[in-house]
Amino acid sequence: KLLNADFGAMDVALWTFKLVASSLVLALAYLALTSLCSALVPQPGVALIVNIIVLFVLWAVGVYGEVFRFPGEVADSALEQLGVGPSESWRAYLRYVSVWHFRHDLLHPYWHRFVTAGLIHVGFALVFLGLAQLALRRRDL
Repeated sequence: KLLNADFGAMDVALWTFKLVASSLVLALAYLALTSLCSALVPQPGVALIVNIIVLFVLWAVGVYGEVFRFPGEVADSALEQLGVGPSESWRAYLRYVSVWHFRHDLLHPYWHRFVTAGLIHVGFALVFLGLAQLALRRRDL
C-alpha cells in the first residue's frame, strides 16, 4: 500500500486465483501429454525421451505457425508491407494445433480471454487423455 496507491486486497485475491487456475490448467495439459507418451511407449526411459521430443515438436509447430500471417490479414509494419518479414499463408493456422499458442491468454486481464484459454488447455488435456486411454485399451486387449 505504501508503494502503490491502487493496491487492494481484492486485486491480490484475483491475481492469486488467476495464477493458481492458470498453473493448474497448464499443468493438466502437459501432464496429460506425458500420460499419452507413457501409454504409447512401455519403457519409462524411452517414454521420457518421446515426451521431450513431442514437447519440442508442439512448441516448434506453434512457433512456425506464428511466423506467418493469416490469408487476407493486413501487414503490421512497414517492413512487412515491403515484403520483408512474414508472408500470408495457410500455415498460420498451424499455431492453433499447439497448446503453446494459448499460453499468453492464461494471464490476460480480460476474463473472457482467460477463461477461453483455460478451456482450450482443458480441451487439449482431454484429447491427450482420450488418446492415452485408447492406446491403453488397444495394448491391454
